[in-house]
This record gives sequence, structure tokens and C-alpha cells, in this order.
Amino acid sequence: MKNILISELSSIKTLLFLAFIYAISLIDFLVFHIIIETYTVVIAFAISIFILNTRQYHTHNFFIILGIAFVYIGIVDLIHMFAYEGMNFKALSGSNRASQLWIFNRYIQALTFLLAVFLIKRRLNLYMITTGFTIIYAMGLSSILLFDIFPDCYIKGTGQTTFKIISEYIVICLFIGSLVLLNRARHHFDEYVLKLIKLSIIFAILQEFMFSLYISVFSPVNATGHVFKVFSFYFMYKASIYLSVTKPFDVFFREINEKRLFLNSIIDSLSYPFYVIDVNTYEVVMANKVSGFDTREKTLCYSLLKKTTHPCLSDEQPCPIDIVKKTKKSVILEHTQGDDGIERTYQIHAYPILNDAKEVIYLIEYWIDITDKKREQEDIKKMSLAIEQSSDSIMITDTQGVIQYVNKSFLNTTGYRKEEVIGEKASILKSGLTPVEVYKDMWHTIKSNRVWRGDLCNKDKAGNLFWEHVCITPLTNDKGEITHFVAVKENIGDKLKVKEFELKLKEKDLKILEMQKELTMLDELLKLHQPSITAISFGHKPLRELSAVVFDELVSEYEGLLEQYVDYQIYKTDIDLRENMRRYIEKLAMFKVGAREILDIHTTALKNKIASSDKKTQAYIEEGRMMVLEMMGYLVNYYRNFSIGGIVDFKKR
Repeated sequence: MKNILISELSSIKTLLFLAFIYAISLIDFLVFHIIIETYTVVIAFAISIFILNTRQYHTHNFFIILGIAFVYIGIVDLIHMFAYEGMNFKALSGSNRASQLWIFNRYIQALTFLLAVFLIKRRLNLYMITTGFTIIYAMGLSSILLFDIFPDCYIKGTGQTTFKIISEYIVICLFIGSLVLLNRARHHFDEYVLKLIKLSIIFAILQEFMFSLYISVFSPVNATGHVFKVFSFYFMYKASIYLSVTKPFDVFFREINEKRLFLNSIIDSLSYPFYVIDVNTYEVVMANKVSGFDTREKTLCYSLLKKTTHPCLSDEQPCPIDIVKKTKKSVILEHTQGDDGIERTYQIHAYPILNDAKEVIYLIEYWIDITDKKREQEDIKKMSLAIEQSSDSIMITDTQGVIQYVNKSFLNTTGYRKEEVIGEKASILKSGLTPVEVYKDMWHTIKSNRVWRGDLCNKDKAGNLFWEHVCITPLTNDKGEITHFVAVKENIGDKLKVKEFELKLKEKDLKILEMQKELTMLDELLKLHQPSITAISFGHKPLRELSAVVFDELVSEYEGLLEQYVDYQIYKTDIDLRENMRRYIEKLAMFKVGAREILDIHTTALKNKIASSDKKTQAYIEEGRMMVLEMMGYLVNYYRNFSIGGIVDFKKR
């Protein structure tokens, strides 16, 4: 703040101004007063104009409230100037009236500073603030100019009244209070602006102090007070100019410069040549480092890019500048050129910059080396042709088996059109003759990221069966996640294999018929051995009817025993089968079962085995007959040796 004050007071303009107005005050005080008041009124209005028209740039309400207040302060100071003694305005003139207007205006000015700090971050209603100032000033001016009820402030021949002097000190206290509040709210202000506001208030305090001392309105003390007023208004004016004009423009240009630097850094970070060309002179006006252009020198685009002394005129590789100038649209071209004997292909992107007349004046251009990409595209094209023209059927599916690609051989083999299979599941080819276990093994293998090979019996669109040797390979991404499956299928076309498969089906059907006959025979036996009416009357009902739960439990246990019996007969397993059968007979004896119940249990267990498609079903039928006979023999022997004292052990048998 001290530096700002010294800088302002020591400037030649300020010194000349002080010398000028001092000389004027000595020659004609009234002219001096008019100059001073006119100067401060203009500044007051300027403060309001700058602040209110740039209020969108202000981050708080302090200056907005001051901007509204200074309109009224300027108006009253203007009336004060016309009311000053010697101005000869009959309706206004008089030292008392001028002093009344002065002190009233200073009260409002000091209170405005307090109000502005208090409302610095509150929600502001400009209409209400303006209305409030209008009402207060209307009442104050009416009390002075119309009703003459405002206290006297100056008596000619005596000087200032006690009210006027006390009021000056009250105003000083209000200004000091503003300084205290401003210091507490300093975090809301730019440091430079805060110093200017404080200087403005300090000079306002000095002016009020000087105005509390004078006796004559034309005295040097009064003149000094007016000079302090000039400085007070001037520093407030500088603060408003800085906030309303200087700072926004500094911020604006700083943002532009930051954006320019940011744009340049982005362009320089590009890995490919990027530059801007003047389409009329072919001169490069802006370029990144990779391009090799030096914009500090007059560099022509073709001299570096094509290493020629004239613009590009090749029909095979036309100049993008000529095309863009004609079409006024962006263009993408491919140019091939040799670097050190190695031919490389570049993709040129060119974009026009138009002026207001819609004429192309600049061209934005950048090159991308696509040599490797072109080679990859050629390799992919060759691979695609090889796949498409392969004699083997090739199918690509997603991880759910939905078909995404098929080649011509696939279409020829299956008779489908491409649009009929794309989007469908690969199961569209299922014939229903390939065992389910084969498909389970296939899915388990490929989902484990392993290659699966096997033979599948499929059917074409017309329903004809054909055999294929299939190799399915999982495809993975960079993370090792399976994304697709590729199936390469060779049509082995062996009709004998289809017939062999059909013969196996017939053989299977014969076995099923044999099983059904066995079950039918057992059912007939059960019907022949139904309990007699006499037995039923004495409560001898079949075990199935007496307790279904017990019957099911015995059937389940019998199934396990049947498996052990078959394994023992076929594989000669090390099982104590006799002991297991003895225990099972003892359990049957507890429920007093007979031959009929054993036959019923055996029949039910056999049906369960056949229904579960067990591979050893035929063995259960053949070996089960012998097991039933043994079981019945054990049961007869058990009942023969049964006594009240206990159960005879089978091992003694």
C-alpha cells in the first residue's frame, strides 16, 4: 500500500495536478471548488458505469453495491457544487445548504462501505438495493431542499455547527469500521485491489478530519480536504478500473496464451507431422517438431515433403491443396514416396480454414505412415481368400456357439445360404444321432482353452446325414480370455459309417426289446403270485402296499447289492458279497417278505437301472436272474433255521 501511494503521489502527472489546483485555489477558490467537484462527480459516475456494466466479472457483491451507491453520491455532490456559496443558484445557494448536502452524502458513503462488506457474499437483489438507495436519498434531499428540517451545519459568521463537527467524527468512525471489516474479509479481495480500497478510505478519513477544522468555506483547510477527496475518489476509481477492465482483459489474454501454449504442446506431442499451410504461397506458417519444418524461416511445403522446387502436379498423387481449394472440403489421400530407397505409403489428411468470404486461406495437414497397416491389410486379405476358398468347411462362432462366419465350402456341404446360418447356433446342424457324451466332452475341452478333435454326424438343410471330422480351436484375446471358436471340418462322406451307426442303433433297439421282454415276464410272474383272498383277509398284504417308504428303501439297497453282484461276476472284485447278502436277507426277514416281494423288489430295481441308461443294463438282466435265485435260497434257509432264541448265522450254513 505504501509503494502504491508513493508511486501515485510522486508521479509527474500528480505533481502537476496538485500544483495546478493549488494555484487555482489561491486565485479563485470557487473555480477551484468547481474543478474539484466536477472531477469527483465524473469519477463517481465512471466508477458506477465500469462496475455495473462488468458486474458479471465480479466474484462478490462489494463493488456492485458501491457501483449503485456512487450514482447517488455523484448526483448529490453535483447538487452540492451548485449550492456552494458564490454559485448564485437561488433555490440552492448557501453555505449551510451546501454543508448539509455534504455531510448527508458522506454519511451515506461511509454506511455504504459498511453495508458492502457486510453483504459481500450474501444473495443480492439489485432491484431492492437500488430502491433502498432511492428512498433514502429522496428523503434526505427532501429534508434539506423542500422541508428544511435537516439540522444546520454551517452558520455564516460563526462557522460549522456542533452537529456538523460531531457528524464528521461519526463519519470518520464509520470509515474506520469499514477498514476493520475489510481487513477481516481480505481473503475475498485481490491484494492490489484491497490496497487501493484502503487508500481510498484513508483519504476519505483525512478529508473528513480536515472538514471538521475549517471555519470559512474558502479556507486553505477546506481546500486541503477537497484535495484529499480527489485522492479518495481516484483510488476507488483505479480499483474499479482494475477489476472491471484491466484484470478481465489480463485474465482473458492470459487464458488465450495458456490455450495457445496448450494447443502447441498437444501439436508437438503428436507422433506424426502436423502443420498449417498458406494455400496461396505454399508457406508453412505453423508446424510441430516431428514435421521438420522451421516456421522461423520461410519454408515451402513441397521443398521439404517432396524435395522439389515447384508445387506437386502429379496426376497419380494430386496435391491436397489444389483439391481443397476447389472443393472447400476436407480430403484424405494416399501418397507413396521412397525414403533411402525404401518405398513407404502415407495417408494425408487435409482440412480447409475459410475466411469470412468462404475462401480457403489456410490448410491444416498431417501425415500418417500406413505402410505397415497396408501390409497387414494385404496379409489379412490373403488369409481371407485362403479361408474363403478352402475345400474344408470353416465356421467361426462366439463363445455361446452362435455362428458369425462360414465359408463357401460350408455352404456347399450344408446347402444353407449364408444369411440362413449367420446368427443361428451351430446346433442347427445336429442330426440327433451323435451321442450326448461327445458334445459334453467337446464343450468341456474347448472351454478349457484346448483343441478338440472328433467325428460328428450332422445333417444338411435337406435332412441328409453326413459325417465330418471336426477340429475346433479356441481364439483368445490379449488377456487370455476366449472370444471365439474356429471349427475346421472335413467332410469324410463315408456312407458305410452312417449305416454302421444305424446298425448299432438297431442292435441297441434289439437290446431294449429284450429288456422290455424281461420286464414283461417279471411283471407276469408278479401277477401270478398275487396274495390269495384268505391271506389278504388275515392282513398279509404286499410290502409295497403296507409301507411304500420301506419298499423304496429296500429297492435302493437292492440296487447297490445288484451292482456289487455284477462287478463281482465280471471283474472279480474283492467284495465280501456273501456277508452283504446275508445282512440284506436278515433285513427282509424282519418284514416277513417272501418270494413274491423279492421278485417285486428285483423288478423295480431293474426298471430303475434301465431308465438311467446304465451301460451295464444287459449284465443286470443276465446276472440278476442268478442273484434272485440265490436270494430266495438264502431266504428259505433263513426261515428254516429261524427260532425263538435268535437267528442262525449264515456262516454255519
